[in-house]
Amino acid sequence: MAKDRANLRQSLRRGQLIEWQDKRGFGFIRPDDGSRRVFLHICDLKESTRRPQVGDVIYYQLGQDRDGKQRACHAFIEGARVKPWLRVSELESRLSQSRLGSAIAQHEIQYL
Repeated sequence: MAKDRANLRQSLRRGQLIEWQDKRGFGFIRPDDGSRRVFLHICDLKESTRRPQVGDVIYYQLGQDRDGKQRACHAFIEGARVKPWLRVSELESRLSQSRLGSAIAQHEIQYL
């Protein structure tokens, strides 16, 4: 397991978001190593606490799409990543802030 984490850290890349089309849900990262820009789709930011913005620092792994083009995958925004141990309490907090939420909070949390 520690070996898997070490491999993940080695394959993790860093770059800056240089273009973002929020309505279409995609943009491009300029890698810190100076290589070609990398495509980023919103679905690859699953652990983000907010929408990306131009200028954000993005950490990602390189993957390929069906056509063999490079794309970012398993990406997150620096400073805007959900910590796994906070997810349940964050959900409880958000749900309890609304009337409907407080009614369904216990039901939702049972299935996490």
